[in-house]
Amino acid sequence: MTYERLKKILSYYLLTGIVLGGLVIAIALMGKYEENLAHSVDSFEKIRINSIRMAKATEEKERIIRDINGLLPARYDSTSNEELLLSAIDSIKANIRGCDITVVNIEKKGGELTLPVSIRISFDSYGMLVDRVGYLQGLTYPYFRVESILIERSEEMGGLICKITGAFTMPAEKVESEGRNG
Repeated sequence: MTYERLKKILSYYLLTGIVLGGLVIAIALMGKYEENLAHSVDSFEKIRINSIRMAKATEEKERIIRDINGLLPARYDSTSNEELLLSAIDSIKANIRGCDITVVNIEKKGGELTLPVSIRISFDSYGMLVDRVGYLQGLTYPYFRVESILIERSEEMGGLICKITGAFTMPAEKVESEGRNG
């Protein structure tokens, strides 16, 4: 009877040990699962934050491209860069009446086209001169770089003359950008 009883108790202990071992393994696996789950949640949070950052960066890039495209003239894609430089001269003649413009040959230096220009403007008031120089400096494409301004009294024209020396500059190659309609 003792042997039977010992055998029964031993089988209970063995069964309890197996169940307890299984529970210990399950708890260890649950701990690892919880750790991996927390790591996965952190990774997904980083992915979500990065996707928001990427969306903002994409919006910013698209805004910058729109701004750049807004600086380019409407006929940019269908006109050569040399024609754009020369049409800037026509624009000055149309917007600053009575000015004399002297142009030198178009030069290509360091990836830029430059068109040296000398402009003589007669003016009656300081405000008129500021408006005309402001117009020139407000040109965006091609950009007008003022090199010198000389103001003198002219006997032949009966007033003050402003001689502006500068150059129109722009990239020698066409700007390629996404989203340009042409």
